[in-house]
Amino acid sequence: MQHLKLAALIARASLEPSGIIKRGQEDANGTRQVLFMILGALTIASIVPAILYTTYTLSALFPVLTVVESHSDYVPLKQAENDESGKEKSSSIEEPSASHQQQLTSGIRALHRVLYSLSGFRSLFRAINIMMYYNSVTALIVIVLSLIPYMPVPVASLVADLIAVPIHVSWVHWAITTPGRHRAWYRTPEFKSTLKATAIPTMILAFANQVAVELPGVVLQLLRIEVDEPLGMGYKVPKVTGVDSGYHLALFYTIFLGVVATCYIPAQAALIRIEASLLPAEEETIVSVDRTFGMNNVERDGALSFLNAIKSMKGSWGRLYKLYIKIFFMTFAIESILVALVTLCVVATSH
Repeated sequence: MQHLKLAALIARASLEPSGIIKRGQEDANGTRQVLFMILGALTIASIVPAILYTTYTLSALFPVLTVVESHSDYVPLKQAENDESGKEKSSSIEEPSASHQQQLTSGIRALHRVLYSLSGFRSLFRAINIMMYYNSVTALIVIVLSLIPYMPVPVASLVADLIAVPIHVSWVHWAITTPGRHRAWYRTPEFKSTLKATAIPTMILAFANQVAVELPGVVLQLLRIEVDEPLGMGYKVPKVTGVDSGYHLALFYTIFLGVVATCYIPAQAALIRIEASLLPAEEETIVSVDRTFGMNNVERDGALSFLNAIKSMKGSWGRLYKLYIKIFFMTFAIESILVALVTLCVVATSH
């Protein structure tokens, strides 16, 4: 009987993992957990700054600085002239400044250097608090207006943009001026005059945005291509089914990017220049900004008109579109890296 008990104990011991094997498995699990924690911390630490950098620095701050920089920089030089009485009088002629022949917003690296020279890394996110405040105010107004029956979301968004326009102007002014002792609200302009100068450009920009969102889906429906409305967001995209999905997606994005390039970006650039023309003359800017942008009647009217803002961009369109192309590829690269990090974390936890 004792021999049978001993044999049973030996058999059970042979089937159960030894203490050494158990410790090895625990060490492996512990190593895996530590690796997951490290990867998770790196991913979280990378995602937040990367998202802020792509959505704010690249997509908002860099285009604003590029739009407002004057096409050419001039400095007034005194020169003596003789008037009709034969006396000398002082006049000024304009000659290009040699130190500013190369525009500071000529590329992304140049923009980084300009901002870093102000206050280091944090300058890449300058005025982000005002932009967050602006987005919060407009979102709150849209939510309140959406409680009204039959209120279209585009109309609610337009009303919110018009109400919060002084905050957006304040953001533009704060983004393009050098750091000073004044708080952000010091640069918030008066509502009535600001609305008068920016109401029509704001409505044009809102219309261009709506066209960019709606037109691709409308064209697809006219071509009898099946569309879907993701999450009830109000815009339509092609259904990714069948062998023609690639062609449908290519057509959708071609129309979308075409409208953005020909309507949205010009309307946005014009609005930014109009808002920059409202900047007080005593404010020092990061890049060279001529408040008139070479147009007449700006001082008389108090701000740049929409048509003059479009005309003043002559010679700057190429620089602006090149910037947007670079921003597109940089954003794609950064998001690809983030997706790879998240995928690596998921794979590490699944094993």
